[in-house]
Amino acid sequence: MDRRHFLAGSAAALALAQTHAQSGSGLRPPISLDKLPPPSAGKGEPFVFGVETMMVENGFADYIRKAIARDVGLAVDIVSGPSVDLLDKLEAGTLAAALTNAPNREALLDKKGLIIGYRPVVVTTSVLLGPPKDPAGIKGMTNLAQAYARLVEMGTQTAAQVQTGQADGCGYVAQGENSGTRDLEAGLFKPAGAKASGAWLRTAPAGSLSAVKLASQWPVGGAYTLIEQSVLARAGKIPLKPVIDGIPTTYTVARSFRYTHPAANMLMGWLVTSTGKAAINGFKRGYHTPT
Repeated sequence: MDRRHFLAGSAAALALAQTHAQSGSGLRPPISLDKLPPPSAGKGEPFVFGVETMMVENGFADYIRKAIARDVGLAVDIVSGPSVDLLDKLEAGTLAAALTNAPNREALLDKKGLIIGYRPVVVTTSVLLGPPKDPAGIKGMTNLAQAYARLVEMGTQTAAQVQTGQADGCGYVAQGENSGTRDLEAGLFKPAGAKASGAWLRTAPAGSLSAVKLASQWPVGGAYTLIEQSVLARAGKIPLKPVIDGIPTTYTVARSFRYTHPAANMLMGWLVTSTGKAAINGFKRGYHTPT
């Protein structure tokens, strides 16, 4: 794209942003994914940015939206949803851009050319929690794939103990929505095939804290579960202990190949500028830009 086209696109995006800001919508609460407005090229169309639910619940989405309004003059409406669901909207062309954490799904869409500008912008960590007695014997393992293979092995072997609530049973609670954590879990359990099922493996209801709550309530000692560090900080006092921590977790931004909004390039460009990076790093709470 030459400089004239870039400036024309930027000017159009700014005009849209100013029109939207003047409409009085301001910094509104996040839109639910099932109420996502249809794509439109009409004048004054608001820019809707998809953000993973966990980032909405921990306050990052509202924080970064205010920074975008301050630094770019761009009014943004946030639509909240699990990463995989947001990526489905990008693929379908019903959402212009999104900030997600579902590496398996992202890589597939990028390979197919259905998302554009795919790049990492936020890095944090996740932690595998488990019962204090660590019945699977995986505490401190550095290979996550091997740890999950061990969980499957011990879960299958102790399924009867799990059903009867015995202390030496090994249980696991998976995320109940299509979040980035669930995407990671699915990849880790995939090699086990049919073995990754049974009474020892349960799925939590939707909600970022649902899995840790259900794992904490597991009969006799608790179960294992994977959770982002920022979510764990909001879990309060729980009986589970970190078994493997410091698990790299990366959020990426991308725009849809099928739906072009002039503001999408502005936002994505700002995220990787020194100003955008400073805003991301200023959030703290374990979030920072890639090194």
